[in-house]
Amino acid sequence: MTGRTRAARRQALLLLAPTLVALTALTVYPGCWVVWLSLQHRVPIFGVARFAGLDNFAFLAVDPRFWSAARTTAAFTALSVALELLLGVAVALALARQSGADGSGSRSSSWHGRCRRW
Repeated sequence: MTGRTRAARRQALLLLAPTLVALTALTVYPGCWVVWLSLQHRVPIFGVARFAGLDNFAFLAVDPRFWSAARTTAAFTALSVALELLLGVAVALALARQSGADGSGSRSSSWHGRCRRW
């Protein structure tokens, strides 16, 4: 590895550092906190907090309302992702067809040719 490559990698890591810190602060820490809270019985209004272990999860495993909500959420998620995928592909195909609509085949008439800076 040359010195130039090493310097480029150091600069890349330095530029990524703020993003990694923000992602950690905004996703990893709250995720761990949610897991910790899920292992407790808490009533914040009265200041009651005791460790419950997996009791909350055992309760959910046999609760029909939870499974109904989980099925509804899964169906909504699957349907919305499928619709977004179809819509995205349709828009992409329409844009691709539009950019080559003049039939010249030249790169300058395409989207890439117009937006290219380097």
